Amino acid sequence: MSTLRERKRKEKWRRIRDAAAALFAERGFEGTTTRAIAERAEVGAGTVYLYAKTKEELLLRLFAESIEAAIEQGFASLPEAPVVDRLMHLYAHFFGFYARDMALARVLVREMTFGQIDLASNVRLTMSFNEQVAGLLREAAARGELRSDVPAELAARNAFSAYFMSLVAWLRGFVDADGRDAALRSTLQLQLEGLLPRGEP
Repeated sequence: MSTLRERKRKEKWRRIRDAAAALFAERGFEGTTTRAIAERAEVGAGTVYLYAKTKEELLLRLFAESIEAAIEQGFASLPEAPVVDRLMHLYAHFFGFYARDMALARVLVREMTFGQIDLASNVRLTMSFNEQVAGLLREAAARGELRSDVPAELAARNAFSAYFMSLVAWLRGFVDADGRDAALRSTLQLQLEGLLPRGEP
């Protein structure tokens, strides 16, 4: 059972989170200040820093909570289908999340890739997701869709790399959503089928 202090802390975080999300949507990331977030949340400016040291770190916390929900929804609704279709289904949930606010998504990916902040929680989230994908790949191997000696963890990381490259290309405007999905599907199929000629060991 949570204590009164824990409940108050969760309530403050909820107000800060909701205020930040609303202001990012209204003013954009660059146009939002931590002071404005604190005022909207009706907390002191110092209170915001207890939850996130910078605006960028606050954005990543918001991302982590939302993407966890997308991951849960993706795995909960997995179709009975070939493994590439299952992977595309999972990544579609990520793309759907980013599509809600493309401008903010670009900031988020920039901060995740090049930001000077602690990314430990997001690294853990990515690793956890890839472990679940590795489980899907092991299941596919057990069904005979993949070679039995496929290193599932490595294949999962390769698949995630392909997804991330597709995400960046889409966010940068190099491809539209259809081109993004077609390229990702082709890359995943190539990764899983391999590069050796048929019949070679």
